[in-house]
Amino acid sequence: MKICVQHPNSQIKPQSNEVPVKLYELSDIQNSSCVSVYLSDCLDFIPLNERTSLIDIAILKLRQGGDLIIDGADIFAISHALQSGIRSIETLNNVLFNGKLSADSVISVVNYIEKNDNMTVISYKVDSLHYTIKARRKNANR
Repeated sequence: MKICVQHPNSQIKPQSNEVPVKLYELSDIQNSSCVSVYLSDCLDFIPLNERTSLIDIAILKLRQGGDLIIDGADIFAISHALQSGIRSIETLNNVLFNGKLSADSVISVVNYIEKNDNMTVISYKVDSLHYTIKARRKNANR
């Protein structure tokens, strides 16, 4: 099963091959049952101190070889855009304060995932003001 975890304020819609799951329903999904867990931008809508717990729960839902995809606002990219004037204050306010409670950096999230012995970060990138991370749960025999 491929799931797209969504916060009620999220603007991201699941792809046709993904089952939409509300953020508060993630813990109800059976452990090791998912081929893919997409955390859309829901990390941005929860307090910073709760992000790692959500990532840990998402990892538990992955099968061996399953993919974790995380999108979010990158605080360093936002800061750079503000300081350099390449984005308007209005645009940056929408990214930061449109019902969101926190922003993190791609490096911070990647470092947290890499601390988990069961996960391998496959790729990460910052595109404009947002980051995308793809990580994979390791197979037991590797």
